[in-house]
Amino acid sequence: MLAVARIALAEFAKAFAPRTGTPAARDFLWLTVFFTLSAFIVFVGWSARAGVWDRFEQVLLGALPEGGPPIRVRTHIDLPQGILPSTAAKFAKDFPQLSLVPLREFQESDEVFNLPGLIFGDGAEPDKTKRIDDSPLSWGIDKYGTSAPFIVMALPTDSPLWRWIEQRPGASARDDKGAPLVVAANRSLFQKHFRYDKFRKAIVGDLAAPCGLKSSLPEQISDPRELKTLPLRVRESFADTKQVYQSFAVDWVDSFPLPEQVALIVPLQTAETVLAAATWPDFDLYLEGRGVPAQRISELRLKNIDLLSDADRNSVTAEFEKVAACLGSLPIEQIAPTSVCGAPWTPIIANDSVMAKDASKRKPLSAGEAPSVISLFAKTSFDVSITTTPEWPMRKEEVRRCTERTRFVHASDTGPRSLAAGDAVAELTPASAEVRWKGPSRVELPCDILKTDGPTARLLEKGSCEGGEARGIGRLTGYTDAMVYAGAQKAGQSSETPAASLSLDDIVTGLLEWTIEGARAGQQQHVFRLDPTYESALVRFGVLSTIVDKMAVPLGGGMLVLYLVLSGVILATTFLHRRSQYGLLLMNGVRPWGVEFLVLIQIALGCTIGCILGYAIFMVAALEVNSWLKSSEIIHKAAFIIGLDAPTFLGNLTPFSVVVIWVAMMFAGFAIGSIILRIQGISTARAPIDLIKS
Repeated sequence: MLAVARIALAEFAKAFAPRTGTPAARDFLWLTVFFTLSAFIVFVGWSARAGVWDRFEQVLLGALPEGGPPIRVRTHIDLPQGILPSTAAKFAKDFPQLSLVPLREFQESDEVFNLPGLIFGDGAEPDKTKRIDDSPLSWGIDKYGTSAPFIVMALPTDSPLWRWIEQRPGASARDDKGAPLVVAANRSLFQKHFRYDKFRKAIVGDLAAPCGLKSSLPEQISDPRELKTLPLRVRESFADTKQVYQSFAVDWVDSFPLPEQVALIVPLQTAETVLAAATWPDFDLYLEGRGVPAQRISELRLKNIDLLSDADRNSVTAEFEKVAACLGSLPIEQIAPTSVCGAPWTPIIANDSVMAKDASKRKPLSAGEAPSVISLFAKTSFDVSITTTPEWPMRKEEVRRCTERTRFVHASDTGPRSLAAGDAVAELTPASAEVRWKGPSRVELPCDILKTDGPTARLLEKGSCEGGEARGIGRLTGYTDAMVYAGAQKAGQSSETPAASLSLDDIVTGLLEWTIEGARAGQQQHVFRLDPTYESALVRFGVLSTIVDKMAVPLGGGMLVLYLVLSGVILATTFLHRRSQYGLLLMNGVRPWGVEFLVLIQIALGCTIGCILGYAIFMVAALEVNSWLKSSEIIHKAAFIIGLDAPTFLGNLTPFSVVVIWVAMMFAGFAIGSIILRIQGISTARAPIDLIKS
C-alpha cells in the first residue's frame, strides 16, 4: 500500500517538472488545471447566487445583515386597540422562531416630536403664488418638485435596525439609561428637503427657544452632517400647547433600509416617555433628566447686596445682569415691545399678574391667556432676581452656561454661588416624577399620577396600584405598526425550527392567518395585515426570487453534466496513456484494487490542489468585482437613497461551504475514475499482458 502511494505521488509530481520527456506525462497537470477552473466556476456560482439573493432582499425588502428581511405589518381593521403587551406575549408563544418589533410613527401634524418650522403657525396658510424657495417651512419640496412627508419612527434600541445604525461609522455612543437623547437622521432626505435657513429662523424667532440654543446654531451649513445635535420640539406636558425645545445627539445615516421614506428614527424608550407626559395630566416631564427625577430653576436671586460697598454692589449687580441678558430676561418694568435673543416680544401679560415680583400679588391667567415664556429681571436696593412663570422654568444647563463666564459658579444642585460678598441662590422647582420604561407600551409612574381622574384612568394596567402600592404600571395606546424579523435564531429557540428554515411566503401566510380571542367569547380576531408598500415590494421580491430559483436548476444541472463529461474525457485520456504501466504494475504483484487506489490518490491530489488554486483565484476575482461595485455610481446612489448596506456581490464563502464543494468534486472524480477504469478493462483485466500489448 505504501509503495503504491509512493508511485502515485512520484508520477503526479512528474507532471509539474520542467522536463518530462513525453507529452503524456503532463496529463495530471491538465487534470489539475481542469479542477482549478471547475472549482473557480463553482465558487463564483455559489457566491453569486447567495449574493444575488441577499441583494434582492436588501434592495426590495430592506434586509439587514443580522436581522434578515423585515416583514412590515399593520394591525387589522378588526383590532382597533392595536398591538398590546398581551398581544405581543401571545405572539412570542405562537411564533417562537420570529421577533416582533413594535414601532410608532409620528407624522408632521403630531405634537410629540416636531421639527422647528415644520408647520404654519397662527393659522397662516401658504401662499400658492410664491416660488418653492419662498416657502417659510423648514421642510418642503426639493429642487425637482418632489415632496416627502416628515416622518419620525420610534423603535426599541435593541431592534436590528438600531443595532445596524450603531454599527455605522461615526455613530455616537448611546446611554441606555432611561430615555436616550439621540436620534438617527436620514441624510438623503435632509439634503433634499431640509431648509436650514428656515429651520434656524423658526428657532431664533421663537420666544420659547432658549437663548443658548439659538447662539449654538451656525449661521449656515453646506451639509446636514455639520449639525452634531438636532433641536426638536418635544411635548412635555398634558397641555397640547406645551412644547419645549430639546437637543438630541444625531447620527447621520445616508438612508434607512426601509420601504418608506423616514426622516428620523428615535428610541422607543424616549418616545414613550414623552407620550406618558401627554397621557397623564398630573405628569410633567423634564426630558433632560431622561426619565429620572429632575429639577429646573424657577428663580435666581442675589441677596443682601445692600450690605456690600457701593463698588462691590455695582460690580456684582453688573455680573448678575450679564446672566440675565444671557438668559433672555427682560426688566420687570419693560412695557414696550422689544427683541429677546432675536425673537420679537410684545407684552401680553400685565406686570401685576403672573409675573409680579411679589408672588402674593400674582393673578391667575384669564381664559385664553398664555403663560409668559420670558423670565423677568428685577432689581431693588437689597437684591436682584430673575423670575420665571411656573409653566416655563429655566433648565440648569441654561443657567450653568450663562454663569460660567461670570463671577458666579454653578453647583450641580443648588444653582450659582457668588464669589463676591453677596449671596446668589437658586429656587428649584419640585422634582419631576420618575418614569421608567418597562417595555413596549408600558411605563412605571407613581400611583397618584396613574390614578388621575379622567379619560386616561382606564390606562392603568390591571393589578397595579392595588394594596397601597406607591408605583404602578400604566399602559399607553397600542401599536398600529410593527416589523417581524425572521433572521437570527433567538436565545432559547429550538434548533429544530430555526427561523432561517422557514420560507418568507410561509411566514407571511402564518402572520396574516394568525388570530387572537376577541372581546366576545369565542370570537377570533385577525391581528395583522401587510403594509401596502411592503406588500408591493414582497410581490416583486417573490417574482425575482422565483426566476432565480427556476433558472438555478437547469443551470446547475447543466454545469454538473458538463463537469462529469469533461472530467471523464480527461481521465479516460490519462488512463489510456498509462495502460501499459498499469499492466507492468499488475505483473509485479500489484492487485487491481491497488491500481485503482493509485488512481484515486492522483485524482485526490489534483482536486485538492485545484480547489486551493481555484479558491485563491476566486478571492482575487471577488475583491476586484466588489471594488468595482463600491466605486460604482449606481451603488453609491442606492446607498444614499434606499440605505443599501454592504454593496458587495461576491461574498466570502464559509469554510464549511468550501469543504462541501471540495468533497463533492473529489468524490465525483472518484466515481468517474472508477467507472472509466472498469470500462477500459484496467481494474478488471484478467491478464496483465493484455494491457501491455494494447
